[in-house]
Amino acid sequence: MDSHEKKLDEYFSKWYDIQEVPLERDIDRIFRSDSRKVTIMYKIDVKPKRPGYVALQTLENADTGRHGWVWTGRVDIVVYYVVPQNTIYMINPYDLRDHILFWQGAFGLTGMGDGHGVYVPYEHFGKACKVRML
Repeated sequence: MDSHEKKLDEYFSKWYDIQEVPLERDIDRIFRSDSRKVTIMYKIDVKPKRPGYVALQTLENADTGRHGWVWTGRVDIVVYYVVPQNTIYMINPYDLRDHILFWQGAFGLTGMGDGHGVYVPYEHFGKACKVRML
């Protein structure tokens, strides 16, 4: 576990019992509260490639056609932490997918590693999310 994951765990432990899930591809944590169980994917942006934007990877590998985490995430909530702004964005992946095609049209696709995705300004992403300051 890196220091940023630890910081998120400490923050969310105020409300949830947190279980790390180290061997699952998309599930990083399980948050439990009473009888409720919520699966979580952490996305941590330590040094944004494009400051002021979140990076939403829609295609992980262009050669194999493997979809990016935006399409493959099978969790209840994506927690996207922008370290320099000390800001947490929380979004249901289905809500994220509802917005992604609009954002692709508005902001265009950009190469990301071996695949591509869309860079969305914080202000637009934040309107689709719950936002918290750490």
